[in-house]
Amino acid sequence: MKKCAIIGAGASGLVAAIEAAKKGAKVTLFEKNSKCGKKLLATGNGRCNITNLSLELKHFHSNSLKNVKEILKGFDADACIRYFKMLGIEIVALDNKKCFPMSMQARTVVEFLIFTCKELGVEISLNSEVLHVKRSNGQFEVKTLEKSYFFDRVLIATGSIASLKNDCIDIGLEVAKSFGHTIHPSFASLVQLITKKDIKCASGVKWVCNVNVIVDNQVISSFYGDVLFASYGLSGLAILDASRDVALFLNKNRGVKIGLDLFPNISKEALRGLLQKRMKLLLDLSLQRWLEGILHQKLAQLVLDELRLDRNIKPNSKIINQLAHGCKNLTFQIESTKGSKSAEVMAGGVSLDEIDPKTMGSKKVNGLYFSGEVLDVDGDCGGYNLHFAWASGIKAGEAMAR
Repeated sequence: MKKCAIIGAGASGLVAAIEAAKKGAKVTLFEKNSKCGKKLLATGNGRCNITNLSLELKHFHSNSLKNVKEILKGFDADACIRYFKMLGIEIVALDNKKCFPMSMQARTVVEFLIFTCKELGVEISLNSEVLHVKRSNGQFEVKTLEKSYFFDRVLIATGSIASLKNDCIDIGLEVAKSFGHTIHPSFASLVQLITKKDIKCASGVKWVCNVNVIVDNQVISSFYGDVLFASYGLSGLAILDASRDVALFLNKNRGVKIGLDLFPNISKEALRGLLQKRMKLLLDLSLQRWLEGILHQKLAQLVLDELRLDRNIKPNSKIINQLAHGCKNLTFQIESTKGSKSAEVMAGGVSLDEIDPKTMGSKKVNGLYFSGEVLDVDGDCGGYNLHFAWASGIKAGEAMAR
């Protein structure tokens, strides 16, 4: 019987513990917090977006996508849904292909995973912060604040520092470094953006837009969806998906802009035509009031401010062209992201080129495994990060027990 330590009782750590215990291993799960699945409880706005019916590789990001493909092989959305049904959790898919527990509660997922761990005899050690992992005489020493433990196999499933409010050391990456693993630099992803210009006048407005990431006047990527205007800048699902590219170029000290198309479902010509018709019909309205007929009041104010147009004047043909262009190309210079404390995930991490994608085992140290977000993999919004956590955790757990 293999003695296995799993460091981190998040998504990948919990399923790894279940699979290793199923295969007959004696498993100890170390968690530095007072409860398991703390981040998991917050995913999907507390509903837990377990997976997505559309799992194309384009939704994942890594310096080694070929290994991501191999890790996901054999564990598609249907397999994921079956896995959770076997645990007792019914899954529902919403129209946009995001999959959630039927209860629409993340706590359902966490509680069923913990229950299964306990039923299989997994020892869960809470409030146990791991200080280091060392290897000597064929075993791994896992040292916590209280004492040292010894194991045959160790899985690093510590996640990342994303969403952590206090400054802390990323112990998973520190352990990986100590064993000679290559670390791709980490940066915040799925995170809000801070604009250089004050856009507080539109704070609180949510609007469906096409979002362009612009670097050196070139559009490098585009996203469609909700944009939330905030006192600091921009948020919303489309902005979160765009934030990875933004952060990547900001880290290279490149100037980055976000371009918003406020009318993504009609062309610039069609918008100009609509504005011209309105101009002929509504001659007596001020520009602000006239624009509010097609835009949220706060957005109308923001557009007029950005175009430096007097909101009290009447619309005319010249202004029509300015508005059509401005509404389709509302552009903001980005100063920074809100950083790791606000991010949903961190990009970067342990290089996948040094991990066996069939077992999640280290190619450098026999008996050492990695799973989940500590690895150089991050996904778009929509259940992709959790799906990778399940897939990699299950593979690691099964392999550890052999």
